[in-house]
Amino acid sequence: ADFKYSWERAADPETDSTTVATYLGDILGVPEKLSGEAESIAGLEVIDDRTLKVTLDGSKPYFLLKLTYPTSFVIDEAVVDPDDKEWVFEPNSSGPYTLSEFQEETVLIFKRNENYHTSPAISNVIHLLYQIGSPTSLFESGEVDVVWVWGDHAKRVRQPEDELHDLWSSTTSLCTSYVGLNNTLPPMDDPNVRLAFVLAVDKEGLNELLNDGIDLVAQSILPPAMPGFSTDLAQQQAGIGYDPDAARAALAESAYAADLPPITFIAGGFGTTERDDLNALIASWQEELGAEISVEYLDPFDYTRAARENPGHLASYGWCADYPDPQNFLDVLFHSQSEFNVSSYSNTEVDALLEEARTELDPTRRLSLYQEIEAMLLSDVAVIPLDHGVSDVLVNPRVQGYVLSPMGVPIVHRLSLEPFEEGN
Repeated sequence: ADFKYSWERAADPETDSTTVATYLGDILGVPEKLSGEAESIAGLEVIDDRTLKVTLDGSKPYFLLKLTYPTSFVIDEAVVDPDDKEWVFEPNSSGPYTLSEFQEETVLIFKRNENYHTSPAISNVIHLLYQIGSPTSLFESGEVDVVWVWGDHAKRVRQPEDELHDLWSSTTSLCTSYVGLNNTLPPMDDPNVRLAFVLAVDKEGLNELLNDGIDLVAQSILPPAMPGFSTDLAQQQAGIGYDPDAARAALAESAYAADLPPITFIAGGFGTTERDDLNALIASWQEELGAEISVEYLDPFDYTRAARENPGHLASYGWCADYPDPQNFLDVLFHSQSEFNVSSYSNTEVDALLEEARTELDPTRRLSLYQEIEAMLLSDVAVIPLDHGVSDVLVNPRVQGYVLSPMGVPIVHRLSLEPFEEGN
């Protein structure tokens, strides 16, 4: 009953969730509940205290994966107090750890949940929200056992001669940064214009400027660790690299060759925001194509909704997988009706294939469909993939069982600690 309550609370129009349609929308009756047409979700039925029956609107093989996203998390109806928002800081957890203490902007302290079906070996976990000092200095002083590193710190520990190198791990994340192109607004309705903008982007130079060359330059929408990633497609796209001459030639072939109208580039931020990535991209498009481009900053705290309501010709965006299925990238980001389609890209053929893939039960055919869809999106120049993020972490050798996941989720409840050596 708590699950039914939690999901109906998430789908209540008054909750104003920006994610429930995407992550619970496969359940029969969620759209009606979300629109206020129904009091409850038709596809949820409590059978008994331990059984919830869920009816979907079709055969969705990825549905269980969606339940790992926070929108579906269960809350205890008995502790929810609409008149006192402080109840969220004393949650009744059903996970391997419960919240012991929360100090705003400082620290989260968790204690082992003795009622969990497999009790963790580590009794307490402390997560620092604000770090004083560099991540490497905190690690070297023994104040933290696991720390993420970036920038110069990541460059340092990547060096074989560095004393921390043997404690360093790295993996390509399930994240992609990209620029979406709105093919419904002139001049981006012309594929040659879209191609010109792709060819005028120096991805390698951008990666050096923004990430010290650490991140992986993206040639595809799907990151390498995602099921359905195609090495052949990525290699094919790598051949369509930075080529100013070809960019100008493509623009000359377009319907807007003699009169390229002003371009609006939307991004998350405020009026005083300065972003090196936008500046570098705009400088290249201005220099190589003579484009007149202005940035329109939208509310960064509700960017996806703001972008849908205020579409631009170009949209700066990034996405990290919420579950390891290509549907979470291609369908969520590029179906014309998706709430996360921030670039307002629209293609009826792509929509039809995405809808077919949603209910395809054969795993091999599903992945083949998504590879076909991704190839169509790249061929149609719906997107300029820029980079796949790389995660770097330092782990104290006393921490046993640490796995650096491309999803970036620490699997803490499976870890154990070796005792401190005497004298340390």
